[in-house]
Amino acid sequence: MAWSGVRERFQIDRYVGLLLASMSAYAVVLSLVAVMRFNTFRTHAFDLGIFNQAFSTALQGRLFRETPDIALIPSGSFLGVHFNFLMWLLLPIYALAPRPETLLVLQSVFVALGAVPVFLVSRHLRGDGRAASLWSVVYLVNPAILSLNFYDFHLEAFLPLFLGMFYYSYLTRRWRWYAVFFLLSIFTIDFASVLVGSIALAHLVRQLSVRRTANGSRLSLRIRLDLDRPRALLLFATLVLSVASLFSILSLSAYFGGSGRSVGSTLSSFLQSGSPPDSWAFRAAFWFLSFGSLLFVPFLALRECVVSLPWFVFTLLPVPVTWYLFGYQYAGGFVAVFLIFAAIHGFGRIRNPGNARAVLACAIVVSAFLTPLNPLMQGALPGIAYEQGLPIPNAHDAILHEVIALIPPHASVLTQNNLFPQVSGRSDVYLYRPSGNETIDYVLADTRTTDYFLRVWSQTPLSTELPQLMSTGEYGILASSDGVILLGRGYSGLVMVEGPTQYRYDYRDLIHTSGIVIPDSTSQSGTVFFYNELNASPNGFWVGPYAHLAPGRYDASFYLKASRTSRGNITLEIAQSLNATASRDIVSRTVDPSFFSAPDLWQPLALPFVLSYSDAGTGSMEFRSSGVRGGPFYFDYVLVTYLGPI
Repeated sequence: MAWSGVRERFQIDRYVGLLLASMSAYAVVLSLVAVMRFNTFRTHAFDLGIFNQAFSTALQGRLFRETPDIALIPSGSFLGVHFNFLMWLLLPIYALAPRPETLLVLQSVFVALGAVPVFLVSRHLRGDGRAASLWSVVYLVNPAILSLNFYDFHLEAFLPLFLGMFYYSYLTRRWRWYAVFFLLSIFTIDFASVLVGSIALAHLVRQLSVRRTANGSRLSLRIRLDLDRPRALLLFATLVLSVASLFSILSLSAYFGGSGRSVGSTLSSFLQSGSPPDSWAFRAAFWFLSFGSLLFVPFLALRECVVSLPWFVFTLLPVPVTWYLFGYQYAGGFVAVFLIFAAIHGFGRIRNPGNARAVLACAIVVSAFLTPLNPLMQGALPGIAYEQGLPIPNAHDAILHEVIALIPPHASVLTQNNLFPQVSGRSDVYLYRPSGNETIDYVLADTRTTDYFLRVWSQTPLSTELPQLMSTGEYGILASSDGVILLGRGYSGLVMVEGPTQYRYDYRDLIHTSGIVIPDSTSQSGTVFFYNELNASPNGFWVGPYAHLAPGRYDASFYLKASRTSRGNITLEIAQSLNATASRDIVSRTVDPSFFSAPDLWQPLALPFVLSYSDAGTGSMEFRSSGVRGGPFYFDYVLVTYLGPI
């Protein structure tokens, strides 16, 4: 069929064609990025691993069982965390290719489809196909939307489409679609019921008119609802149903959670006592970026911002810090699309066409600049989408894939947050041992990452579990390379993947307690710690890095240099930090300028040490200088080399 025939049959104009092209490009690019993040271990048990395990176990008849939340949800069913019907609707799609990548691609497609209601709302309100297609681009490059897509898999990713079409269906009086998207929205996640009610409230507020009347010397305000009775009743009914659905969903969540939970305890579990000291800065940044990425145009239509009011209130409460960090899923799922609708309303109030076009173009440019796909933004904004860098594979990733391939498909595994998704297609994979009695066939760790010592729900971290399991003698080492360790229960053969493991700590990892940080072109890092008598301190030279290493034999080489005028001495220590105030010395050595073979030449000072099973499981490691006299002395880095098992 010719293109003209396709256009005529499906009523596709060129602006709809632009919408389809931009959505397709988005879905392809973000699917590739999401899968690359998975393959470079930038996804997590929270939440890609949870969903993949829940869908996988549902196919086995185990009611969306997942283990990361089992310390909170005794039933082990994800429905006890967020009861929803959407997962039942998605299960047949997942069954076609039951893999984490399926969820990531599915999410990208549905986030892309969220551009449809943006396009339709804009064209309905403004009657301009070109502006509508550009507003859909604003949505697709919006940094909150991209963060939603960037960070693992979440049910919130379906809300821009469902709630957006629910919003649009009311505007165009498509009541069947209004009912369909009402159901799809409340089927998605509990908070969607609140947003459904907020949308109904926004439609009501839009029709309110406030008039001032004078009766003699008295002034009075008259508030009128400029809305016909059927639609007013529909909106009030929607408000009532949204409250009823929220209570019902929370009740079902409490029921499936088990252990006598209630709606009240479910609600209170979302709140935390206290917040980080800088939490108000994060809250302000969340809303500044949400509005700022749209050039604050939503402020021209404040009534439309009513939809975002519930989440604004939540960010004022002592909730988890992730709820108001811009680089997580919440800004994209609960805020962004509604602020875009408000911006579309506000855009219509810009009278000068040239100014309006400039605002729309600038909104696209600003959003595109703030995207987590921009390398300049990585590390510049708060939230996980901006914290991990772009997903570029490296040699360490290749080692992880090789090691994971050694694990049989149905074996039980104990692992860490960033490795969990890779092995989550089984029922017996854990971030921690819930009862402590679970039979663990394999233990998979990457000691180079902070996830290795992450404590989940106050449970024992892997950095403690791994040494304890090794000390039992029940496990053998299948792999040990570049900090990646795989233990097998009952294994006694050769190490199947073996390679050198070195940890290098320099000025970026250590904390100087006296002296200064200076550039040095002769050093490996280009920046060194420098100490002389002019900047002396009784607190030593440097401390850190408080690293968690696996049990074994090690060598720590401190790279130092002295000048021709150096005098005094410097003491180097390897110690175990037990808590904030206590540590245990393992080995130390004091050297003076006679140690150096030549002035201004970097020279390693090697300190061998053994990290026992018990020590590895109870504290972190310091490679520090506890005392200096005289000087000057320079320090570049310490290179810690794993020599082999105990």
